[in-house]
Amino acid sequence: MVALGGEAIGLDLGSFTGICRGKPGEIPVLSSIDFGKKDDEPHDIFGRAIIFFAQMFAVKPLRLFVEQPIPEFALKSQTQARSTELKYGLLAISTGIARASGVMVERCPINTVRKHFLGNGMLKSAIAKERAFQVCTTLGWNPNNFDEADAGAVWHWGCHKYDPQSVQIVDPLFLNREAVKRK
Repeated sequence: MVALGGEAIGLDLGSFTGICRGKPGEIPVLSSIDFGKKDDEPHDIFGRAIIFFAQMFAVKPLRLFVEQPIPEFALKSQTQARSTELKYGLLAISTGIARASGVMVERCPINTVRKHFLGNGMLKSAIAKERAFQVCTTLGWNPNNFDEADAGAVWHWGCHKYDPQSVQIVDPLFLNREAVKRK
């Protein structure tokens, strides 16, 4: 496996999108952006996203890691058409602009990311978000919200896949020692 050797981005896509950007081995920068405004239609959100991602990928990272959407059948009709439209629209916009800019793109199944970052790929969403926030905080990444923490988990998974020696360890025993050191 070839090491990344440069910057990578992890995204947790939604009308409120979490972003994690950095080089493996360094502390990444977590941020988020709210593409939505009151009474927006999906095309309003998509328009803002196109401008944002075009600017983001103008400073070209080597790779983009993005959560693969959960298939509708797996959600057992617990989602609305608008959510589905936003989920797939933002995925198409972000990955399409990245590829057009020469950035390598990799989708990652959320269960795989959770297994890697949290030790359990079958956690319920609310529990997984809280745990990802705790892990990011323990690593010293200081997320402001769950979306940034989820993006951090995606980024860590991708960086580990391509450059496992360079990323911080997320094993629970190591994290417990890190938490004690930070107190």
